[in-house]
Amino acid sequence: MFGEPFSAIAEVTGRSEPACRQMASRARKKLRSVPGVVDGAPVVQPSPTAREVARRLAVAVLAGDVTAVRQLLAPEVVLLSDGGARQHAARRPVVTVDRVARFLVNVARKPNHGISEMTFHPALVNGAPGFVARRPDGTPVLTQTVDVLNGLVVRIHLLLNPDKLAVLDLDVDLV
Repeated sequence: MFGEPFSAIAEVTGRSEPACRQMASRARKKLRSVPGVVDGAPVVQPSPTAREVARRLAVAVLAGDVTAVRQLLAPEVVLLSDGGARQHAARRPVVTVDRVARFLVNVARKPNHGISEMTFHPALVNGAPGFVARRPDGTPVLTQTVDVLNGLVVRIHLLLNPDKLAVLDLDVDLV
């Protein structure tokens, strides 16, 4: 939206051009206030430390160790998920250490997700460390990536959207 003229946004949304300018201003302010974001872009440290934090987080989640998960999360952690129209996901960002830790562990425990049958591969997805989970036939089911700042996870991205996962191999470097 930030690349489009406000007149075009106003026409599509049915709002006035000044209202669209105000929404954009508020959105920019929100982006500036998000921890781990510089100039509207997340700070990603795909360093060996960040990869190790991503690995430890995945192991703790799969083991159901809520305490270990909490220890890896920054106080301002945010979990974002994208399921698209065909896959359930959290509709709103999940915030606070306790909620994010419980969310991850509870989702991993659900028997209908078939996690015990999936394989997990460490990966860099769009430059961020994390993993790709695949069904036995190799179909990607989800990616989880993390943004690490000062050795703690500040943001977790869960991608469950089948339409986006279909082109996954184009954006993934297996570690």
